[in-house]
This record gives sequence, structure tokens and C-alpha cells, in this order.
Amino acid sequence: MPYSMTGYGGAKAGNISLEFKTVNHRYFEFSSRVPRDCLWAEEKLRALAQSKLSRGKIECFLRIESQNATEVPGISAPNVTVDEALAAEYLKAIAKLVDKNFRSGKASTETQINKLYGISAQSFMRMPGVITLEPPKTDAEELWNAILPVAENALNELLSMRLREGERLTADINSHLNLLEAALNDAAKLVPQTVNAYRERLEARMREVLENYSVDDDRLLTETAIFAEKTAVDEEISRLSGHIEQMRKYLKSKATMGRKLDFLTQEMNREANTIGSKSQDSAITALVLEMKSEVEKIREQVQNIE
Repeated sequence: MPYSMTGYGGAKAGNISLEFKTVNHRYFEFSSRVPRDCLWAEEKLRALAQSKLSRGKIECFLRIESQNATEVPGISAPNVTVDEALAAEYLKAIAKLVDKNFRSGKASTETQINKLYGISAQSFMRMPGVITLEPPKTDAEELWNAILPVAENALNELLSMRLREGERLTADINSHLNLLEAALNDAAKLVPQTVNAYRERLEARMREVLENYSVDDDRLLTETAIFAEKTAVDEEISRLSGHIEQMRKYLKSKATMGRKLDFLTQEMNREANTIGSKSQDSAITALVLEMKSEVEKIREQVQNIE
């Protein structure tokens, strides 16, 4: 059973969540969105996707939530450090200013001093170098070991959805193959009748032209044979029937065969066109139009098979 190229899969474990989205594309095309500190994971995610998917436009989204709620393996918590020596120097400088202004009379009371030099915690934190925030440190190997099972679960969910969609596509394509085959069989039955009808029309025309003269049976046979040769579509009918059977076999396989199906569809269309161009009968022409319509419907569905 073939896989569709359209699908979605998502998984989450702890603070790590990951999604895969795919749509049809002629080749393998991968893009991802990951946290800025995890750009190294893009190539690993690409390799993982390519190990399971051969065609399609694949989008991957990796999210790592804040570490406050749950610790994320491989990512350390941010670290706040205080330079106590520098803070003491700031306080000494402030105390010196307070003492200087108190003695000079610019600040004569405690209230005035606090108003001039009082420091809130927020102001103290803004003093350069006193408080430093060290960003989280990442252990790439440990973090990847945590991301990998989430990615594999998301990918498995994607494959399950693509398989279900592939089953639906297969059923639809088979229904069109049945209609195509029915129209082809009807056309095959009409081909001998077309030759006989031409022979009868030719004989009637020759008798009309020659009037009282007898019709040359050899000449009539020769002209009929030439017509039959020019309009012979036995090979085209046989090849188109073979393509239908081959496509059914491909649709039963789990191997990647999107390009093969696309090629077969082109060949089906070519054989149908040849039958139509050789046909001298309106009934066969109508059947060819039905066949081409079914081939086009098959082509549209085949475009989404991996």
C-alpha cells in the first residue's frame, strides 16, 4: 500500500514538543524551525526525516518550553551571580557622598539624605556589574537524546496518517482504473466492427460509382486491408491494458513508487491519444475521451503518492 505525501504528526514529552507536516513535492525538501540555541539539531532532524521519507515538502517544528516548570535534560538553569566586592564599593561611594553633603549642609536631616541617596533594590540591580545573569548552558548530546524519542514518535504518527491517506488514494485510483479498463474493453470490441463497416461503405460506394460494372473483389480486399492497417490499434490497446495491470501491482506494494506511477500515467495518456488519432469511428472517439478523462483523474491522485 503506498504512502501519501500529505500528513501530520506531533508528539510531546515534558517540556519538549515536536511536529512534522508534509505536503506533496516532486523531491525531498526539508525545512525546520528550532530554538536559536538548538540550530545544531536541524541537520539531525533532517537525517531522521530522510531515513523514513523519500519525497515531499517536510516542515519540522521543535519547541522547548521554559525550564522553570520542568527541568529539560541537557539544559542547565540560568545562574545569577552577585559581585559583593563591587557592591560594597558602590555603597562606600554612596556613603561618602552622604557624609560630604551632610557636613556641607546640603542635607541636614535623615529624611533629606534618604531622599537624595536612598537606593531601592531595583536601582541597586541596575548598577553595572553588581548582578550578572549567566544564560543556560546546553549539553547538545544529552538534549538530543531527549529530543530523539519525541521526534521518532511524531514521525511514526506522521507515517500512520500518510498510510491511511495512501489507502484512500489507492481505492480512488483503482476505481478510476476500473472505469478506464471498461472503456478500453468497449473500444477493443468496436475495432473489428469498424473495419467491417468501412468495407461495407467502400463496397457500396464502388458499386454506386461503377454502376453496371462488377466490383473487383481483390481491389476491395486490398483497400480494406490498407484501412485496417492504418487504423489498427491492437498494440496500443494491449500496451494500455498492460499499463493498467502494472499500476495495480504497484499499488499493492509498500515500496516508494510515486515516480513510477507518474511515468505509467504519462504512458497511459500517450496510448489513449494514439488510439484516438487512429480511430475513424465516432463511438471509439467517445470512448477515448472517457479514457483520457479517467487517466487525468488518476494523474491528479498519483501526484500525491510518495
